[in-house]
Amino acid sequence: MADSYALDNTAAEQVRLNRQAAALRPITERLLRAAGIGPGMSVLDVGCGVGDVSLIAAELVSRGGRVVGFDRDARQVSAAAARFGDDPATSFVQAMIEDPPEGEFDAIVGRLVLMYQPDLVAAVSSLIRRLRPGGVVAFVELNLRPDGSQLIYWPQTPLEERVRSWVRAGFESANYLVGLQLPSIFRRAGLVPQPPYDSAAVIFEGRDRAEMSAEIVRSMLPALTKAGVDPTDIDIDTLSERLYAEGGDEQISALGPMIGVWARQPGQHLAQGAPA
Repeated sequence: MADSYALDNTAAEQVRLNRQAAALRPITERLLRAAGIGPGMSVLDVGCGVGDVSLIAAELVSRGGRVVGFDRDARQVSAAAARFGDDPATSFVQAMIEDPPEGEFDAIVGRLVLMYQPDLVAAVSSLIRRLRPGGVVAFVELNLRPDGSQLIYWPQTPLEERVRSWVRAGFESANYLVGLQLPSIFRRAGLVPQPPYDSAAVIFEGRDRAEMSAEIVRSMLPALTKAGVDPTDIDIDTLSERLYAEGGDEQISALGPMIGVWARQPGQHLAQGAPA
């Protein structure tokens, strides 16, 4: 089950992901709390990256619970393991969605990972093989549209339009409108979605906005080059400063909506902290 992940794994990309994670923490924490994730529970974090969602889950389950994160990229797994050190309640392994880590879990969580899977229902169905009866699944996903209109920014400038075209090319093979599909995906996998659903946008302004835009293009350079974009046209090392020069401190962007949905697997669940 190959995915369509378009971003490179570099130190600069990890810094960008950390900044993005801070912006996404509120909706992620709200969703995990709404799903009833709490002390004593075991949680599987899908596509864990460097462990940003794992960190929230670990805080919620406390020392009586455990969190297992997995990612297809060994470098991400190593970075996550180093970040958590010798914490006995957390562990990280290299694995794929079609063959997730062994074990039974009270909750399976993920953020911005299903959008890269070619078959959304198959991906969720594979994951919930590791879910205990009555367990919960909680995901935050973006809605990607072919015209790139999930990214709204002001002021509009020629360079911003070029950045939009590059980002659109980089995400061309990703799934569209995944966030809004989450309830139906969960139902088709045999889960029971639990409204109300959550939503949020990721907002950056000023220099942060210019830097984030430039860094996501930097992370896409291999994919963009493969797609036929000439890297010299991008001039990545000056892109952030050029964006800032055009938009200044008042430039602002909103990426979204991000949609958060949790669902329950039918059956009795006896784990401490599990939702009733």
